[in-house]
Amino acid sequence: MKQSRQRAQRAIRMEGTKTKGYSLPEVLIVVVVASILLAAISSSLLTLMRGSAKMADYSAMSGQARLSAQYFRQDIQLATSISSLSPTGFSLVIPGSGGGFDVVDYLYDDTEKEVYRICNGFSRLLMNNVKAFQFDYFTVSGFPTTNPIETKKVAITADVGRGNSLAAKTNNYHVETRAILLNI
Repeated sequence: MKQSRQRAQRAIRMEGTKTKGYSLPEVLIVVVVASILLAAISSSLLTLMRGSAKMADYSAMSGQARLSAQYFRQDIQLATSISSLSPTGFSLVIPGSGGGFDVVDYLYDDTEKEVYRICNGFSRLLMNNVKAFQFDYFTVSGFPTTNPIETKKVAITADVGRGNSLAAKTNNYHVETRAILLNI
């Protein structure tokens, strides 16, 4: 009886001191599962951010291309004469706002990799981060020419590139447009 009483007292004492919690294998399983979930979520988030950065780059390059093409076509269609033909630029004479005439220059700067429109000394950046650029000039029949008098069509061909820290590589955008000289 004495022994059973001592056992009962010991069991009561141990029951009060026994801590409730998780075992080591349970904790390790939770840590491994949480790590796998965190890795999957991080990977998805990084992919989403890279895609978003690429879309922002394409949007900016597309905007530059549209603005450049708009200026280019408008100036070409208004031009009364063209001169200084080269693969990196040309000059146009267009009707000015005050009744006179304005000189508009299109210039590709190979060192800065930028395309400019210069009108009466005011320079406007049309495209930057240009990897390749070329102006081409054509006759009425569509044959290439370097003679300003024969020129009836002008074409722009450009490859623009952009990249950021999130994008794995540089995004490229190809721009190609032609315009006809209507007033020459």
